[in-house]
Amino acid sequence: MKTCTRITWILAIILLLFVKPVYADPDAPDATAVPADIVGAPAGDPSAEDDGTEAVDGTAAEGETGETEEAYVEFELPEGEKVPAGVFLDDIEIGGLTAEEVDALVEERLKELGEKKLRLSTPKTFVQITLSELGLYWSNRSQVYKEASSLVNPGSLLTQYKAKKDLEYSSMTLPMETKVDKELLTAFLLDHMEELNCEPKNAYVKRFANEFTIIDGTDGVAISEDATYNEILSALKNLNSEIGEDRILKVEAVGNTTKPEFYKDIFEGFGDLLGAYSTNYSTKASERTTNVTIATTKFNGLTIYPGQEISALEIMRPVTTEGGYKKAPTYTSSGVEDETGGGICQVATTLYNALLQAEIEVTYRKNHSRTPSYVPLSQDAMVYSAGNSDFRFRNNLDHPIYIESFVDNSTNPGKTEFRIYGVEYRPSNRTIEYKAELISYNIPGEGASPYEYYQLKSDSSLTPFGEVNGDPTKVYADFVSSFYPAAQARLHKIVYIDGKEVSNTVINSSNYTNKSAGHQSGTYITGAYKAHPDTIIEAIEYDVTYLLEGKEPKITWAERPYVPPTTQAPETTEPEETEETEKATKSTDEATKPAKETTAAKPTEPEKKPPKEEPKPPADDDRE
Repeated sequence: MKTCTRITWILAIILLLFVKPVYADPDAPDATAVPADIVGAPAGDPSAEDDGTEAVDGTAAEGETGETEEAYVEFELPEGEKVPAGVFLDDIEIGGLTAEEVDALVEERLKELGEKKLRLSTPKTFVQITLSELGLYWSNRSQVYKEASSLVNPGSLLTQYKAKKDLEYSSMTLPMETKVDKELLTAFLLDHMEELNCEPKNAYVKRFANEFTIIDGTDGVAISEDATYNEILSALKNLNSEIGEDRILKVEAVGNTTKPEFYKDIFEGFGDLLGAYSTNYSTKASERTTNVTIATTKFNGLTIYPGQEISALEIMRPVTTEGGYKKAPTYTSSGVEDETGGGICQVATTLYNALLQAEIEVTYRKNHSRTPSYVPLSQDAMVYSAGNSDFRFRNNLDHPIYIESFVDNSTNPGKTEFRIYGVEYRPSNRTIEYKAELISYNIPGEGASPYEYYQLKSDSSLTPFGEVNGDPTKVYADFVSSFYPAAQARLHKIVYIDGKEVSNTVINSSNYTNKSAGHQSGTYITGAYKAHPDTIIEAIEYDVTYLLEGKEPKITWAERPYVPPTTQAPETTEPEETEETEKATKSTDEATKPAKETTAAKPTEPEKKPPKEEPKPPADDDRE
């Protein structure tokens, strides 16, 4: 019996030595309850929520048992009670200190840690923020104090004895865990997600000193917001051990690699000139020259991939004064008016013709309302920013194309030019040609040209023009107004193999309207060719084929013969009148009949008609 009693006592002592009881706070109503909101944690980020772990006191998280759990109260050391000697909070010795003293030390440490930065990085970039800006706080305060309390609260003598002996021979280190405010961290992530999401970049072309360099495509990263958020929380838990000497907490954003659509192999064989075209403009019209220059250079260096569609208007935008554009003549529904960006249609037209030469697919093209002056009929393309009228094209080839565009304003006229490069896909014995077919043409009389119009008449009260085509009666002109010949045309694409035509396809139709009505037949000439008082127009050559070819009328000038001024009527001898001369005299105009009197008196001056209002100066002949 005594032996059994001794064995029982020995077993009890062994159990007491190796089993450490957990003491609850005697002042707390229920020390095992799960916290609803941890006292002292920032709003919106309680220390026990959304971290994927069990509740801080070891009880099951809400929802696992199906039972409603009681509100949690943060554990506190009893007032005046000290943490046992030999206890450390990370590298901070808290043994022998009260909770108030420990809190003060931790606050100092948090200030120090708050100056450090969180750097969130991807293989391409990074963003960073100080930890204090994220609301850094001590997240496991309650657990630390509960653990410390278990060492000093009343218990069996053997338990107290064991705890003291343990601390004499080895210290106890408790982890200091930290978190940041959930709302602040979420806002930081959302604000920088666009930066962190590195888009993959396709291979592209650079041209320098007439040489091409192919830059290979690069991978991108698509960031997962939730996974990155949890990665940051995990790194913040043991902040003291995670931060290096550079005082930066480095966290790699979690995401998936994304691949570009095209790598450099798509450019194999690249470098052939597929098509080119240029048009001229007057550099004396400075505003229009500025607009042509801005719009042209916006296309330079553009790489267009197979299947990609391009809007010319989007490339040119913003077509505003803030974008550098100026007001210049532009075709409108009412005529020609100054509008911001006047001249960009010529850029679109030049690009259109270069694309035609390269045989790139045009998906949308609209002709001008009036006949153009810088290209043949049906070879123009209109863009109008205010009306969203666009010109679009798509790379229908198997390889990328590259646009080189530039202007030359060193001379007058200036030049805008487009060149399309790629991989030549057409056989060497195949050639193409574009021809405009004139379906209908309506112009009053001769001298068709799309500018200010004057009608030639024998009327000394009108604007003097001089002798026309050797006819001295057509020396005056009446201002008619802006006139543009109405025309309908279509553009043919003709393909030749070894010089023989193999196909003829209509690729567009154009309808140019004439807004000026009521013109009568007669001889017309544009204000751009108004004669100088000392010259005469010796000849005008014009044919409707000029319009098809984008040409101007040919004017031949001659010096006006010098006629000395007459101050008095010349002396004449009245001829003997006969029946024949009498008839001739009656048929002669009164204005041309010689004076019958031979005296030296001054002749009566003919009645002068009031001068007609000076005609409006012609519009610039290089408008859109």
